[in-house]
Amino acid sequence: MAKKIDLQNLINTNLASGVSIPAVDHREVENALVSNSYGTVITESYTLLADSTINTTPSGVGNYYVLNYAKQGRFVEINGNVTNKTGAIVSNAIWFTFDATEYLPSSTDIQFNGYTSTGSVIKCQIQGLNFKVIGALGTNQQIFFDTKYFTQD
Repeated sequence: MAKKIDLQNLINTNLASGVSIPAVDHREVENALVSNSYGTVITESYTLLADSTINTTPSGVGNYYVLNYAKQGRFVEINGNVTNKTGAIVSNAIWFTFDATEYLPSSTDIQFNGYTSTGSVIKCQIQGLNFKVIGALGTNQQIFFDTKYFTQD
């Protein structure tokens, strides 16, 4: 997924005025625009059994998560679950960090609710590139979340 500035640079480079533009340069620009409009759903997990992270870095051992997210233009939708396998109650903890600045929220932080299997609400937050669990998450407790936000670019 490209940022706006990357797309604009590709357009200015490949589709310069006053020159004959090869089809391959046109296709590169069009493919970039299509990819930006129809974002791929990315699935990542960091668990005891699997570590398939592409755009995230786990914050510590036992902070397990499974994510599904997609970016379309400046709009991101993210859902999944986090599980506390640290052996202690965790509160106000960074669970993972997005590695790519293209997921940086447009405001300083986004707060939303996570829900346990019994329906209890635990606050979550995306602050900068960090995904945090604000509320207390007990040992082996899991929360599920689904949120949407706009990025800076």
